[in-house]
Amino acid sequence: MGRIGYDAASERGLTLISDAITSPRAEAFRRLRTNLQYLGRGQGGNSFVITSSVPDEGKTSTAINTALVLADAGLRVLLIDADMRRPRVGQSLRLEDAAGLSTILIGRASLREVVQVAGMGTLQVLTSGPVPPNPAELLGSISMVRLLECATHEYDAVVIDAPPLLPVTDAAILSGMTTGALLVVGSGEVRAPQLAAALESLESVEGRLLGIVLNKLRGKDVGYSAYRNRSGQGPEPRRVARRAAGEEPADRQRVIA
Repeated sequence: MGRIGYDAASERGLTLISDAITSPRAEAFRRLRTNLQYLGRGQGGNSFVITSSVPDEGKTSTAINTALVLADAGLRVLLIDADMRRPRVGQSLRLEDAAGLSTILIGRASLREVVQVAGMGTLQVLTSGPVPPNPAELLGSISMVRLLECATHEYDAVVIDAPPLLPVTDAAILSGMTTGALLVVGSGEVRAPQLAAALESLESVEGRLLGIVLNKLRGKDVGYSAYRNRSGQGPEPRRVARRAAGEEPADRQRVIA
């Protein structure tokens, strides 16, 4: 679904694309936005859970920046911080976190009472609120179902930052209430067995996987190798260059052609 380059500044704190709207990283999120918009039409929904296999793969920065680019396109967007164990959205956007999602789910506030405005005023945010003792139970409750029904009716897109899949089941539960889940895969942060286990955790609850976002890619991983046709069968860039320079053996050139 998307390929996001490594950003050294993000290691010191979450980097927003609004701080550098012409950067390659910002353009990568715009491409992700395009894919999401087509996917939403095909799946018949407009709510997306963004999660990862393990912590530190960049799911929160991906969720926030995805919400920002969707809002920049003129859509009415709601970003929900559903990571009620380690919430970061409110702090990252410098928003008040005294009331939010958990406040709504226990019946002490409505969405309109606690939603806040971020970015250039086009993005609305529901922070996590006070950390509850039972996050999984709240996220799996009928109150959460009703909240999402209300949100998807009022907004063009709902982006949900959820906890990683391996430590807890929260994201898998939410994936069944929404259009589905985007799985952020941090290059160098997750191992293949962990990724496989995360995918299995979605399947075990019949959650919907919409696609994978490759994050923290370095060097050639975000260069020419990303410029291929949709089938992923484009010729390797080094081989094309060798053939153009006449360095490829003649019989090999015929095979490639």
